[in-house]
Amino acid sequence: MAHNSLRFSGGQKQRLALVRALYTKPQLLILDETTNQQDKNLEQKVFIFLKELTINQHTTIISVAHNDDVADFFDARFKIDQNKLQQL
Repeated sequence: MAHNSLRFSGGQKQRLALVRALYTKPQLLILDETTNQQDKNLEQKVFIFLKELTINQHTTIISVAHNDDVADFFDARFKIDQNKLQQL
């Protein structure tokens, strides 16, 4: 049965893209607003899963996020301010 990807929601497309990126078991994963179209509950589940991935599979994840609600999942946080990278 074929699926029409045009009918997927933005959140579904995000989750599918994440699964595709994880399929090859990368050592480094770079994410850009990976949960911005998810509800808070699902966003928390995704970041719990990603945190476990960093521990169990030794995957390094660099994630861009504007949402401070997910800050607890990161080992280090940085921001770019006036073209300078600053650790928070």
